[in-house]
Amino acid sequence: MTRHRHGAMLDERAASAERISALESAFHGFAERKSDEVWKSRLNVKGSKCMQELLCNCSGRPKKLNNTSCHSECAAMIRLLRTDGDGWYICEFRSTHNHQMLHTCAQKLHFSSHRHIDKYTRELVLQLRENNVNLSKVYNIIGTFFGRIENAPFTKRYLRTLCGKISRDQADEDVKKTMDIFSDLKEKDPEFDYSVRVDGDSRIRTLMRTNGNSKLQYHHFGDVITFDTTYMTNLYDMPFVLFVGVNNHFQTLIFAGVLMRDEKVESFNWIFKEFVKMMGGKNPITILTDQARAMEVAIEQVFPDITHRWCKWHVMKKAKESLGSDKEAWTGKEYLPDTDFREEGFQEKRTRLGGAVLKVNLPIEKHASRICTRTMFEMFGSFLFASGSYTVEELIPKKNVATHLNAAKREKYLKSVFEIEVSDEADYYTCEYGLFEHMGMVCCHIIKVSAVLGSLSEIPKKHVMKRWTLEARDILPDHLKHYQKDIGLNETHTFRHSKMYIAALELVKMGDMNVAAYEAVMNCLIDAKHKVIPLCDKTYGMSIVEKTSSMAKSNGPSTARANSNGTSTACANSNGPSTTRANSNVQQMQRYVQRE
Repeated sequence: MTRHRHGAMLDERAASAERISALESAFHGFAERKSDEVWKSRLNVKGSKCMQELLCNCSGRPKKLNNTSCHSECAAMIRLLRTDGDGWYICEFRSTHNHQMLHTCAQKLHFSSHRHIDKYTRELVLQLRENNVNLSKVYNIIGTFFGRIENAPFTKRYLRTLCGKISRDQADEDVKKTMDIFSDLKEKDPEFDYSVRVDGDSRIRTLMRTNGNSKLQYHHFGDVITFDTTYMTNLYDMPFVLFVGVNNHFQTLIFAGVLMRDEKVESFNWIFKEFVKMMGGKNPITILTDQARAMEVAIEQVFPDITHRWCKWHVMKKAKESLGSDKEAWTGKEYLPDTDFREEGFQEKRTRLGGAVLKVNLPIEKHASRICTRTMFEMFGSFLFASGSYTVEELIPKKNVATHLNAAKREKYLKSVFEIEVSDEADYYTCEYGLFEHMGMVCCHIIKVSAVLGSLSEIPKKHVMKRWTLEARDILPDHLKHYQKDIGLNETHTFRHSKMYIAALELVKMGDMNVAAYEAVMNCLIDAKHKVIPLCDKTYGMSIVEKTSSMAKSNGPSTARANSNGTSTACANSNGPSTTRANSNVQQMQRYVQRE
């Protein structure tokens, strides 16, 4: 073939979005990356492209002799030259390859020519990734546009490379976007709070956030929390940690979320301290975690007085991996809440307005329907029904044995005989099954023994955990705890205490109007305090504080305990201060004054 020589080539035409050249149509989807292996070109004296060569993917020599490179010096090629009319014509074509050809599309996808993603597909990938769609789903969605995944014009590996590039491009703006979102949340929720820990290069190491509703829920149900680091983000592969609890409807609550870079002792120390600070300084009673050693050390340093237990789910998972799952030993029934994020208002409405369905129609069941939430009442009903499958035998006084009716068949795979001890006052039961110590609900064995002893009229007061009742949110500070419905005083409040309490509340309300009123009220209170202190030397034992302290001493130590499964049975009466019951307290005090 004769090669025609031309003079100076004309300048390239201006790019037009509507013009599609023959070259673009013929080589649509070919690689844009101009490498020596698949694409060669030459420019003229004016800088315009005058020659283009399309080479085989196996052309060229490998950089090393002994390697797995596919380069075999294949001579197959197409050479294009430019015409005077700015067109292109094939100058040379070599069709002979020195290697085997690929036939399936799955093999062809690994060519360099399949690393091209057009701008429209890039925009679609960007939108999907901004909405937290994972890589596999993005590839499946794109595959649907081509009929099926096998027809996608690029590989999943290159899509992963593209997603990584998108993440790097957006990394600089992520912090700004996060702060903007936090600002918007702060405007909508004044109680929204977050804390950031940075390293020496001012990069975020740990980020924690919570909101007002989570703080309120922790105030009521923060006695037992779960701290789990098994969640990982898709873009940055950073552990996302959740502080989780359970409300009185047996629903999952999220107290706070943490995004952390590493899982070291220093990071966990910072997280635990900031969490307690955000929650008003109240420490949990029991915490459940996985078996991370760094987490265990941090808990011992920050929470030396709380009960730390391993999460049963992680323990059973490790046991199955190590021991197998042919036959599991008896470890007690699994009483972990389902991860149900439905609105709590539905359960509140169902408890307040929905009627309780009695299955056995016994006095103890009616008593449970009056004090428990609907979910916990249904759980108690299942225990009450299961108690009918046991027989009770008294071994010695105050010690009984509950045996299942099918104990002969069940004892091979499940424990069927349990010992139950009764206190001297017959107001507290200790079962070998340990359900009450585990989660604060009486088991079927205790119910059966109480029925045999003739005390099945109601649940013993010491076995009623407040966090599962309707009054779980009736929590006041220590100096106002005598106003709670579950505590109260043996006698009516004195007239002088009620009158002073109402007067003090009115004074606080007036002092909160403006700064001048605040200063005036504070000066009056300080002067009044100096005048009253000398008069308080003599007491008559009739004040509210003295009565409360004497009652606490007479009642003895609390029966709160924490079992080996980590769930505390203490009522959540030690929670921090609450401002939601101020109006109800005033109304209650006014009724006491009128009564006096």
